[in-house]
Amino acid sequence: MQALKRDELLQLDVFHCGIGIAAFAKANLWQHSVQLLHMMPELNPSPNSICYTSVLSACQKGEQWQLALKVYNTQTSSSITPDVMCYVSAIASCEKGALWQEAVRIFEQQRRAGPPNAISHNATISACGKASEWQMALQLFAAMATASLQRDLVSFSAATTACQNSSQWQLAGALFQAMEESQICPDTISCSAYLNACGRSGCWPRALEVLASMWERRIAPNVISYSAAISACEAGSNQPAFLFDEDEP
Repeated sequence: MQALKRDELLQLDVFHCGIGIAAFAKANLWQHSVQLLHMMPELNPSPNSICYTSVLSACQKGEQWQLALKVYNTQTSSSITPDVMCYVSAIASCEKGALWQEAVRIFEQQRRAGPPNAISHNATISACGKASEWQMALQLFAAMATASLQRDLVSFSAATTACQNSSQWQLAGALFQAMEESQICPDTISCSAYLNACGRSGCWPRALEVLASMWERRIAPNVISYSAAISACEAGSNQPAFLFDEDEP
């Protein structure tokens, strides 16, 4: 990096810098991506939206959530309008970093600039769900249908988890059933979230039904799945002896 600053004969444009930033991002060298972005004004070319997107991606891969947010805020404070991928990367970083309020703020900024896509919705729903902000999560989930966006497994899982984290067991169950009615095959995460809701509400027949369907669909139950099913049986005074059968898949 210092060599770039020392070589006065080296003429770099935004294209060259963009390639360098993208290469650093691909190699998971987020520090160098950020450093080159900051050096660009000294090298004459001003960064464009593609450069910012690459740096945001590098920070996200490097689990530098706060730094990603700082880079995004730097971009929005300049005259460079974020593109769709900038918004998506920034929201995803907030989701991973449990920064739900920032995720919603960026989502609203994207909404004002143009319609947010399904990925932005899913990441914001997930961020709200992790913070037990189930009402906001469901509001965003409903907004997807209003915007004619396809709600997929990620959408339903994030919304179900949001309700489960907030002790909204009936809503979690309704979402899981709606997902099945939409012909979307659940995965281990969504099944575990619903099983946990069954466990909390003591709905042991439904818990055993879902657990059995996981085996039939070759969806591998995890520790959370089994623990939730056992809790449901215990709450319903039904001893889940078969869950401990070594012959089960």
